[in-house]
Amino acid sequence: MRILVVEADKESGSFIQRGLSGEGFAVDVVDTGHDAFELAHHVDYDAIILNAFLPDMTSLSLVNLLRKERYPAVIFLLSPQAQEQGKLEAFNAGADDFLVKPSLPEMVARLHIHLRHPPTLDGVTSNPTELVRGDLRMNLLSRRVECGGKEIQLTKKESELLEIFMRHPDQVFSACVIIQKLWNREFDSDTNVVERHVSHLRAKLKTRSSSHRIETVRGWGYRLAA
Repeated sequence: MRILVVEADKESGSFIQRGLSGEGFAVDVVDTGHDAFELAHHVDYDAIILNAFLPDMTSLSLVNLLRKERYPAVIFLLSPQAQEQGKLEAFNAGADDFLVKPSLPEMVARLHIHLRHPPTLDGVTSNPTELVRGDLRMNLLSRRVECGGKEIQLTKKESELLEIFMRHPDQVFSACVIIQKLWNREFDSDTNVVERHVSHLRAKLKTRSSSHRIETVRGWGYRLAA
């Protein structure tokens, strides 16, 4: 999942970036509302973590600008203190959550809750800590993946890639979209890294299941089929 952190304090922004990156998120950091708004026009972020105090505009103004353009990302507002009026204003502006000096584990847990998908007819559950597709199961907290009751050992990026496919069953993802979701802005997108990760994930799934497979849709990208 791709996250944008908007934090004027560089030390705090770096701390959040390191913490979320360690949990498997691809994280970009900017320090102004203007930079955040410009970057959001070029990247489809899954979530935006926004400091309540920005140097160039109010955080509520940025939330309003994003929501007026129907930007779909989950928006978290971070504040050093709990103010009932501030919470109400944030929610009315379009923020999804208001966090007061959260610990990193709490922030990660809330991200997983907000980023979960609603129940569908094809077997994907809405449990905020688990994704299930048939006999393929992923625990989002432990990152344990099982297929047919047997654990599959995945690398960090293979796990993140499988999570994308499981959250969007049967949807085709191009290599460019996968790069955008799983790597930050410094990544060299001219490599064939996506093809290698897909190949490794496909091989590992094949050893545990004949029904779950990564398909290549020629000219378009990849999808998880069952």
